[in-house]
Amino acid sequence: MKKTLRGTLGSAAAALGLAASIVVPAGAATVKVDPILTNDTKISANATVASAGATFDTPFFSAAFPVYSARNSKATVGAYGAGGSGAGQAAIMQNTVNFAASDVPMTAADIAAKSYATKGTIDDYVQVPVALGGVAIAFNNSAISGDKLYKANGFNVTSAILAKIYTGAITKWNDTALCAANPKWLKTVSKKKVCALPDHAIVVNARSDSSGTTYIFTDYLHAAQPSIFTAAAAKTTLVTSGNGFIGGNGNQGVAANLENTDYSIGYVEYSYVLLNRTLDAANVVNAAGKSVAVSPTSIAAAAATKPTISATNFSIVNAPGATSYPISGYSWVMLRKDQSNSKATSLAEAELTVKLVDWLTHSAPTGSTLTFGQEIAAAQGYVKLPAQAQTAARNGLKTVTYSGAVVLK
Repeated sequence: MKKTLRGTLGSAAAALGLAASIVVPAGAATVKVDPILTNDTKISANATVASAGATFDTPFFSAAFPVYSARNSKATVGAYGAGGSGAGQAAIMQNTVNFAASDVPMTAADIAAKSYATKGTIDDYVQVPVALGGVAIAFNNSAISGDKLYKANGFNVTSAILAKIYTGAITKWNDTALCAANPKWLKTVSKKKVCALPDHAIVVNARSDSSGTTYIFTDYLHAAQPSIFTAAAAKTTLVTSGNGFIGGNGNQGVAANLENTDYSIGYVEYSYVLLNRTLDAANVVNAAGKSVAVSPTSIAAAAATKPTISATNFSIVNAPGATSYPISGYSWVMLRKDQSNSKATSLAEAELTVKLVDWLTHSAPTGSTLTFGQEIAAAQGYVKLPAQAQTAARNGLKTVTYSGAVVLK
């Protein structure tokens, strides 16, 4: 029986909420103490935190928030408002949430384009990496997934194929470019070997909201095929009144549309394929010319090619290396640097905001029996943040203050 995305996410979160520890084998190293991380589940008074933004992070946050809440008796962590990266950025500028998530950091131009009285300037925000994942090329094609050739050979796409699909130049599943990318998909007709891919129109899916996942995807298309996909990376929708694309609100909306539409293709964060067994993911030919499946290993390989990232230098799409998955990227959390000028109305609320984000962005110290944010992320199909990214997150969070005093200490 096939699982729905909603049911699988719920069961995954419940399982992690019950199993909030890691078994450490006998003879494991002595626990390396991180005093800040030790205090991340301790706040001075009862407080509630609200968050919203990128659906890229929904599987991670849905599993992590209950685990954190179970460890911090004074904390109430509200349900994540998964409205998309653009919605998250708008919410943090308007001080309606304590922190927001986006697959692309905010820029000074993003803030300048808004008229919110509370928006401030780019210097009023701290932006830290929170998740590392991949954008899967998900598809639902019964003629492909039901064929024995799929189990033997998979299904390959290239950057040129994707760029042409999303500019309307490729419209059929058996286009000559797709047949060339899948040379083992052959059948015999009148004693001749011909392409076995289905002669059927491609139903193209995209995000209908302001989306960081779209940003990562279009960043890749433009970086890999600038002469075909000429538009620069952007969060804006690829759906227009004339192109016939099916729009989905959030990664969950695109995943649902794909699930319900045969012969369809789209892009979603990898967890939405991993946790939804009704969808398949294409292998993508990377910059080294190798066909690579999306996986934690191939995403980590892409991240390793850029060991230092920041909110102004973060793209890892089209990464070099034979094992790199080419549509990989980070998601970011943004919060106010001065929590006195934020949604927080008390020191405890500011503490909860900063300490929850610090907990989310860190792995368990060596030898610890506890699960921290990045272990939970890994269980949902993300990749643990590299050590440099975890350090960068901590350094950013240590600049956050409330009434002039540093919060994280």
